[in-house]
Amino acid sequence: MVRHIFLVRAVIENKPKAKDPEGDTIHNELVKGGQFDNIRSLRTGKLLSFEVISDSKKDAQETVEKICEEKRIFNPAAHTCRVYVEGLID
Repeated sequence: MVRHIFLVRAVIENKPKAKDPEGDTIHNELVKGGQFDNIRSLRTGKLLSFEVISDSKKDAQETVEKICEEKRIFNPAAHTCRVYVEGLID
């Protein structure tokens, strides 16, 4: 069976009701200057990129989902985690 290298992304975001002081600081700096006063709100997060050697896109995605859940890459009480396969690398 041919194995491929998949680029898999995990996007970790603060839940809507969770505090986001980093996002608040960035938002305040944008609005304070007056140049971007049309920005209503801003939330921060994290993007993790994995290169996964796998037989299929589905297996690559499931591997990263398992890592994120089992290794506590994010706090499920305060964050959401969305995992998707960006595409093939090879």
